[in-house]
Amino acid sequence: MRQDLQILLSHETTEWYTPERYINLAKLAMNGIDLDPASNSTAQKWIRAKTYYTIQNDGLNSPWFGRVFLNPPYSKTNGKSNQEIWAKKLIVEYQAGRVSEAIMLAKSALGYKWFEEVWDKSVAVCLARDLINFIKPDGSTNGPAKLGSTFFYWGPNSQRFKFYFDEIGRVICETKTK
Repeated sequence: MRQDLQILLSHETTEWYTPERYINLAKLAMNGIDLDPASNSTAQKWIRAKTYYTIQNDGLNSPWFGRVFLNPPYSKTNGKSNQEIWAKKLIVEYQAGRVSEAIMLAKSALGYKWFEEVWDKSVAVCLARDLINFIKPDGSTNGPAKLGSTFFYWGPNSQRFKFYFDEIGRVICETKTK
């Protein structure tokens, strides 16, 4: 197997950044991004969240607030999906009222318990039509991701989320309460 393909299919790296197109949709849907809890200075060149956390200041154990954009690491910790770990943190913060709106990007993982739980607790979901060309730290891509992507939304503006995210995928809105 080619080395770059091995990296794409492994859990060895978490350094894959969301392209600006999707960040711009998130900014429009939420009128900005207050917090990106799983980020770094490279990704912030186009995300430009008011606050962001890096691996050094540990977003899982730092305060969350306001409008959150979350693209969690796709690796595992102690055999558990980091997407599940970060999603649970986001849901707790939203339900506690510290997060007013949030969009989380995750791999489409139908059939996995964590994915179904996130789906059930979100207010709206966008299943991206196209495979995303995630960005590597050097600014290049290795082409489209090998799996589909889902954007989950929490907040009071599901129709606004639908308006903007309809451009990139199928959006399903449900009425949910905190």
